[in-house]
Amino acid sequence: MRTTTHVSVASLTTHPPLAQGSEKKWSRKPLAALLTGFLLGVLAPMAAFAQHTAGSLYFVNRTDGSEAFGYLDRDGYFQQTQGYYYTPRPKIGTTHAVNTANGIFLYNANFQRMVVQIRDDGYADDFSTGFDNGGPWTDIVSVGNYLFLYNKGNGSAAIGRIGAAGYFEQTRSYLPGLHWTHVVATDNNLFFYNSTDGSAATAFIHPSGGSMAYTQSLLPGSLPTGYSDIISDGNYLLLYSQQTGSSLIGVIDGRPGQFRAATSVSLGAGYNKLVRHDHYLLLYDANTGRSTIGYIDRTSPPQFIVTQEPAFSAGWTHIVSTEDDLLFYNSTDGSAAVGRIDRNGRFQQTPQVLWFSTGWSAIVPTTR
Repeated sequence: MRTTTHVSVASLTTHPPLAQGSEKKWSRKPLAALLTGFLLGVLAPMAAFAQHTAGSLYFVNRTDGSEAFGYLDRDGYFQQTQGYYYTPRPKIGTTHAVNTANGIFLYNANFQRMVVQIRDDGYADDFSTGFDNGGPWTDIVSVGNYLFLYNKGNGSAAIGRIGAAGYFEQTRSYLPGLHWTHVVATDNNLFFYNSTDGSAATAFIHPSGGSMAYTQSLLPGSLPTGYSDIISDGNYLLLYSQQTGSSLIGVIDGRPGQFRAATSVSLGAGYNKLVRHDHYLLLYDANTGRSTIGYIDRTSPPQFIVTQEPAFSAGWTHIVSTEDDLLFYNSTDGSAAVGRIDRNGRFQQTPQVLWFSTGWSAIVPTTR
């Protein structure tokens, strides 16, 4: 059943911070730089997730290289663990911040890379990994223990991984020649798509050796053209067109992995943020606040089941999925909100007033 419900996320954009105060520059000492006028929380011990604390959030500002750390507690309240003002060159101009099992991979416009590892106490270690000879990478996705780096401009690519010691190791490079407009990581595979000619391919990365093997190649015209966004909930994919709202559900099944287009659906035009949250998908229009929550029903053929169509505030620049919650953030005015999708697929907001510093360009969860 399709229902429309107005959700009070909008209210958080109008509340002032609890206490006004001047922003402070960060040093290596923890400071209240992420939240304006909000009390810092104390990080409770958590189980290690490889070299990460599961459920941590990493914030980075590409303009000045500042960063901060926090997490959402079991009740969905944000707690800050560390903030400092630190500007090694790789963090200034950051274009990508991608979580992996052994660290957060940062890449900037000057072809520099760095690894940030969050410890169990909520603090972080930096591992500088120098300059990247390839690129400039326009797409970086994490699949398994590896990263796939791709340059849309010339079709070159590379594969690498972050070792347990925190340093990036490139395992394979590929000469220019690929022609994909989209590179999407599923739980086990890579899916490639060209929105201009409708060609596609599937591949996987060998767990040992770090090389890529194609498992399927679909010729031009095999799929409809014009899809602007692709999101995966595991091994199912939703291909979506912002312009028309037309969508396609597909699945990568079998071994070593074959893509099968299954169902065409219409979800309405204009959604410009698609977010996976466990097995739910959230579609959001930042211009109007219009949203759709639903999931892919694994019937034959699979269907997209809408569970709610909430009316959020417009203007959220980031929607980040953690282990249990969704963090909404507006980088222009610093407003933020937290909520979660319940077992019935309906959004419930946490009654917390949040007012972050402005300008965070990337917010990365360490949940997956």
